[in-house]
Amino acid sequence: MEPSPITKSRCCTSVSILAILLGLIPSLIKLLYYPHNIGSDDAYIHLQVARNVVSGHGWGLNADAPVNLSSSPAFTLLLILVSALTSHIIATMQALSCLASTLGLWLIYRTVRSETGSEPIALLSEASAAISCDLWRWNGTVMEASFAFLVVALLLFLFRKRQLGAGQSFGTGIIVGLAILLRPELLLAAAVCPLIAALYSKPGQRIVSGAVLLAGAAVVVGPWAIFAQLQFHSILPTTFFAKSVSHLILLNPVIAKQMSELAGESFLWPAILMTALAIRLFARRAELSWQRYLLPAALLPSVMAFYYLKTPGLESPGRYMLPFLPCAAVLLGLLVCDASRGLGRRRLLAIIAITVTLQTATSFAINQFFLAPSLQRFESEYGDTMRYAADFIASRARSPKETVLAEVDVGLLAYAAHGRFQIYDGGGLASPELRHVSPAQQVQLCQPTYLIESQGDEQAEWDGKDSGRLHSLWYRRYRQHGLSQRTPYLFANIYSTSLTQPMP
Repeated sequence: MEPSPITKSRCCTSVSILAILLGLIPSLIKLLYYPHNIGSDDAYIHLQVARNVVSGHGWGLNADAPVNLSSSPAFTLLLILVSALTSHIIATMQALSCLASTLGLWLIYRTVRSETGSEPIALLSEASAAISCDLWRWNGTVMEASFAFLVVALLLFLFRKRQLGAGQSFGTGIIVGLAILLRPELLLAAAVCPLIAALYSKPGQRIVSGAVLLAGAAVVVGPWAIFAQLQFHSILPTTFFAKSVSHLILLNPVIAKQMSELAGESFLWPAILMTALAIRLFARRAELSWQRYLLPAALLPSVMAFYYLKTPGLESPGRYMLPFLPCAAVLLGLLVCDASRGLGRRRLLAIIAITVTLQTATSFAINQFFLAPSLQRFESEYGDTMRYAADFIASRARSPKETVLAEVDVGLLAYAAHGRFQIYDGGGLASPELRHVSPAQQVQLCQPTYLIESQGDEQAEWDGKDSGRLHSLWYRRYRQHGLSQRTPYLFANIYSTSLTQPMP
């Protein structure tokens, strides 16, 4: 007996409510566990750039010293807009980040439901992303990760239609352009999406479809590329050159280990289920609707290959892989749909329930014992330490032109300094001329009055080093906030420099 229209309507409403509730999980975790965490030191780089732009001092870490150091210009532009409209910048951006992740999860649900016609499978896909502790980690921060997550989910949603009209192709191209400006490695989407759009199109319209999509992307990326070339003499951000290498890395155990750990930490049980289902499909030699696999199966491996071949290692790899979590979630739904034929509804629901239960338990355990303690102390430990360091240097600085060389992290120091002294970035992001140069050579090149070591292993560990040119002035110990801790405590060390002695 067929259910009545009223019963169907109530069922659809209940499922929609459940999908909305799943989308709110990351934001609830954020509010309950680490509401004040804004991401990492890089968040303060974005904030400092936005502050300088709004105050009329240009796009850079130091006033009137333009540098293309943002790897996410679209996010920085959004931050600039928010900064111009409200003084509650951090809270507003955190709220927008939570909204982005919620919308992204809803789009995953809608995409898989459209592709499979199954509400339970769509809910499984959404849940697999919603209970990923990687999303919990970066949701609600003042960083671009959750916004890139939303844009990739939107691309998957748009490509659920097998044929895009001219207007749809152009609009999809605009989303591709926005993705590129959110993360430079999403330039891969500019290569993948036109090809897939062409394959989806009728034979006589393939070239036009791909070209129209690229035109839409160019409308977004073009103005920024022109501005960056004129303003910074480089289209690519300094972060791209600082974190990647010019050659290909064929054997990269560091990235392989980081990706394996990330999959185990944030997507373990769904990944195991995907592997089992792929083996089942291969053993049965089942026929697949290959077109719907194209975009998620192309984007996810291609970005992993980029990191493997071009980056010697990533700090916080989850931040870089989070935008592609929707690809993994959609692939899970497609595999479940194709491999579950003949299983029966009860067995399918049991598989879904077991997977979600195991992943929920795993994510909450990781969050409780590793994520939450670390993220909760970021502001109170590292944040307070760097603010004290900025105040200490500012109290001794004779003018805003006083120079400080910062080794490792520079964002929070610059934001806390608020223009009270000038900063050279030893990491090479805000000071590209110092990229891949030793600290001794950096001191010689920029001749700073002070040097600050933000992540020292010991107090005053460089005192008397560099032929006696470094003299310890101040140090402070803090509990470190990294998830992979080499030691429970780190030190912020400040040294004065003496450049009267020759280089060794």
